[in-house]
Amino acid sequence: MSEDKNLRRRLAADPFDVFRRVPLLGRIMIAVRDEGVVLERIGVVERVERDGSMLFTVGKAHDSEIDISRVSAVVVDYSSQMKGKVLPRIEFQDASGKIIFSVVGLEGADPFDAGLKIFEGTAQPPLPKPAGSDDPAKLDAADAGMQPLKAAREAEAEITIEMQRPGVTQRWRGLVPEINPAMGFVNIITSDFHLHLRGGDVKHWQRSAPAADGTVELTAMDAGNASLGLFLRGPASAFGAA
Repeated sequence: MSEDKNLRRRLAADPFDVFRRVPLLGRIMIAVRDEGVVLERIGVVERVERDGSMLFTVGKAHDSEIDISRVSAVVVDYSSQMKGKVLPRIEFQDASGKIIFSVVGLEGADPFDAGLKIFEGTAQPPLPKPAGSDDPAKLDAADAGMQPLKAAREAEAEITIEMQRPGVTQRWRGLVPEINPAMGFVNIITSDFHLHLRGGDVKHWQRSAPAADGTVELTAMDAGNASLGLFLRGPASAFGAA
């Protein structure tokens, strides 16, 4: 990244034109979040397919469906660093400025410079610090959010973990790997998938009736009995009494 480049720029481009260049960015992470739930898919996007306003990522690790019509602005940000390495990201924002999802470059700034150089941009102010970010998360051993994940791991059952937000759906499927409680979060970390679930955010799971094949769906619910957008699917026996 050149030294005179603004750390945050709003791109003067159609959101689809930006997203279809994601395969040029190398190994990336697509992050979908809502408050205390973050689901991230990691890997190379081989291509992007389109059906009307819907975009679909195609790649070994990625399984994302995006309604690009909900995206009103695209901002590229070079301000994040890890161990001295710039981790640029593209924020796809709705009309209110809320981030619907983001694309984070894991190979540094050079692929982003090359892939996005065709787009002009205008400087944007730094992101404000999130409200409540100084409040440490707390995770109890009996945390409701962790229980069905622990049960599925113990049962060695293959399940689907899915995050839905307005405009984007992202999912992962497999045997639940090791669960790492840390920093007040339930964490599942693999080479192609991360789940971070803030302790205490899930108050209970709403369980569907079994489908014809015996599959059930669990919906994570908050203190106000509203969905957090996090879903687990698998055989009823996988989740125990959760």
